[in-house]
Formats: sequence, structure tokens, C-alpha cells
Amino acid sequence: MNRVGGVAMRGKLINTKTRDAARSATVQGSQESWLQGEGEMADKEQSIPPLERGHALIAHRVFPGQSNTNGTLFGGEALRWMDEAAGIAAGRCARKAVVTAAMDRVEFHVPIMSGALVETIARVTKIGRTSMQVIAEVWTEDLFNGERTLATSANFVMVAVDDDGRPTPVETE
Repeated sequence: MNRVGGVAMRGKLINTKTRDAARSATVQGSQESWLQGEGEMADKEQSIPPLERGHALIAHRVFPGQSNTNGTLFGGEALRWMDEAAGIAAGRCARKAVVTAAMDRVEFHVPIMSGALVETIARVTKIGRTSMQVIAEVWTEDLFNGERTLATSANFVMVAVDDDGRPTPVETE
């Protein structure tokens, strides 16, 4: 039996291109029906609005490896999360690669305990020729009562860069 370009299944030789096309159509069809609201999830809200341009939201859970001997999140980890969110928000705004040029007014308001759910939120507040000012905040949330507390905040300056790493103008629309 010649099996070049085919697969033997239960004594039959089928063309792999035909098989793969059929699988793809089945998967594509099921994805489309799910996205269009058919099937099990049709009665649930499926539309997730996109974040505004220049905004970012990242959720994390604090694990013991990210905590110090007091059982609280390392400050550097919170700074890393804020820098990441600020970069995403600025990149969305500029639609270009961005780098961190400055960070200031870092304030640690309350400790973040190991096991906490946190959200890092960043938003562009001012746009210059090549730079953007971004405010980033880390919020803790009590999963049992929904209470949210601002834990950490900082201001960032992000700069849009070209392929050579040089500052490039931010396109505002």
C-alpha cells in the first residue's frame, strides 16, 4: 500500500490534506458557532469590550516564592508588574515598541500578602512627541467580599522607539 501523502485508518487510505481540511473546517465551524453565541454558552454574555487605547490591566496571584520572610510581596516584584503594565499601555497608545525612560513617585501604601489576588492597572495620562506619561497602580482584592485596596502606585515615562532603538514620534491616531 502506498502511504505517501496519506494515512491508513482501519484499512482505508485517506489523503492527509483532505483529513486536515475536514478537521480544520470542523474546528473552525465550532469556533464560529461559539463566537456567534450558539450552543451551551448562547445564554451567557460573551462580549468582552476591549480596553481603551493607552490602558492595560494584568491580574496576578501572589505566591510564596514572590514573598519575603514577612509573607508579603517583594517590592521589586510589584515594580516589575507596574513596569510591564506601563509598557503595555504605552505600546497600545503608540502602536510601537516602547522603553522605560523614568520611574518616580513610587509609593507602597499597604503590604500585599502572599496568596492575595492583585490587579496591575496602567493608563497613559499625557502624550508628548516621543514620550508618554503613565500612571501604574497595584490593587489588592479580597476574593470573599470584593473589597479593593490601592497597594502600590508609581509614575512612568515611556518612550516610543524605532527598530534601531532610537526615539520615534508617537502616532496619536
